[in-house]
Amino acid sequence: MYTKEDFLLDPEFIKWVKNPNKELDLYWSNWVEVNPGAKSQFFLAREIALGIKFQEELEVTQAEKDRILTQILIKSGSIDKRTEEIKNSRYNFFSWKWLKVAAMIVFAVSLGYLMLQVQSEIKIQPQVLVEKITNVGEKRSFGLPDGTRVWLNSNSSLTYPEQFSDSVRMVELVGEAFFEVYEDKARPFKVKSRSLITTALGTSFNIKSTNSSKTVVALVTGSVSVSEEFSNIKNQVLMPFQKLDFEDGQDSFKISSFNPDSIIGWKDGKLVFEHDNLDQVIEKLESWYGVQINLNNRTAKKWKFSGEYANQSLEVVLKSMSFIEDFKFEINDKQVTITF
Repeated sequence: MYTKEDFLLDPEFIKWVKNPNKELDLYWSNWVEVNPGAKSQFFLAREIALGIKFQEELEVTQAEKDRILTQILIKSGSIDKRTEEIKNSRYNFFSWKWLKVAAMIVFAVSLGYLMLQVQSEIKIQPQVLVEKITNVGEKRSFGLPDGTRVWLNSNSSLTYPEQFSDSVRMVELVGEAFFEVYEDKARPFKVKSRSLITTALGTSFNIKSTNSSKTVVALVTGSVSVSEEFSNIKNQVLMPFQKLDFEDGQDSFKISSFNPDSIIGWKDGKLVFEHDNLDQVIEKLESWYGVQINLNNRTAKKWKFSGEYANQSLEVVLKSMSFIEDFKFEINDKQVTITF
């Protein structure tokens, strides 16, 4: 048979009384239904824990209240059973009054201690981070815990929690990636790339933040807002097929339209050049194929090279370029020499 003391010394019961929630309410209401014989003791203990007056229908006498407090102190080891004798002695009437005051103080302290014990048992689990990395010349596709799909370009990394929080989905990108975001209006999806924060709900977009100081956010579907920690870029909204170019250390940005293949063709195996100069061509080739390119007799001619290659080998690409730009090349494993 359950008594009031059993409940008052139960940390889970005290936790429910002081900090009720849906889960605990459901548990204790079901418990009372399963144990109807303990119902009066259950609610009496709840009233004591709350520190309010007893309900009239329980018809609890002052003597009963005193007995309960004494039993609590006896169980906790604060006093022994001889204290009962004090209560029955008129001579010690005032002593008993002071004992009841002391009992209330000890009870309050004990209740606080029990609450601290309950809180200490709720351990904060450290956040587990996952990091996906691609090497030079490597690309990969994978899903995030919320259902978002990611394509990670060459020489890039994405860091994200094993489980997203209830309020936000935050990832950190180094390099370039394309995102197809799973829509969740209660939890915005945020990508941190250098000092830029891109926020989306259900959206597809590309972010490129490579070794240069430039970051490009390009939106394909939906909408995103872009903010920067140290400049006047705050909640700048992009529309589909708009891109935002930002240079580190600058207080301005540029928004323009773009050709989708030139920005996101890489995820479908398309190597795209669009009026690229020689340095841009070399950078793309090195990253795409994981090679190092050395130039001999570099030409002073300004390149504005355009072309698209779908799943082609480096040799095929260089041979095509050489007919247009007039150079010779030699491939030796990961070393490539171009001679003008």
